Amino acid sequence: MANLRPRFLQSLLVSALLISTRPALALQTIDARDGVSVEASIALKEATRIKVDGANITEVFGNIYSSNCGGVAAVNRDTGQSLAAINPAGEVVLECDKDKGEIYVKPVSAGGKPINLFISTAKSTYTLILKRVDMPADTIVLKDRGLQQAATHLERTGGPSPSHV
Repeated sequence: MANLRPRFLQSLLVSALLISTRPALALQTIDARDGVSVEASIALKEATRIKVDGANITEVFGNIYSSNCGGVAAVNRDTGQSLAAINPAGEVVLECDKDKGEIYVKPVSAGGKPINLFISTAKSTYTLILKRVDMPADTIVLKDRGLQQAATHLERTGGPSPSHV
């Protein structure tokens, strides 16, 4: 009987540790629509990739600290001016992959206030509320079902609807 007690306690401890561990965060797929705010989590110390499913990101608006984006316009939300230099009051560093139409964002500091970004494509603008979380690098994929349904309709019918209503 004395042999069973340490084994039972050991298995109980292992079970408790497995249950209490946080699940690993992976790809964040978010249903988004033009003009509707959506929330997502970004890594506190790592870059987070943001992409729009089926579209290239053309512009990013927000309180941006610095940017390397030449083809993607990065605009300071407060002043409305294009970013060419460092904005000392900025909240995120923005990096762009023009070939893939994706962006990478990394918070400048560990603040408690969420970061607001407006991500524009050729057809829509999405409002992101990004919460800073101490986690590894991650990817946020925005899926707009309205655009996907419209593209599917065009493929099936061979063009736009004959009725303008």
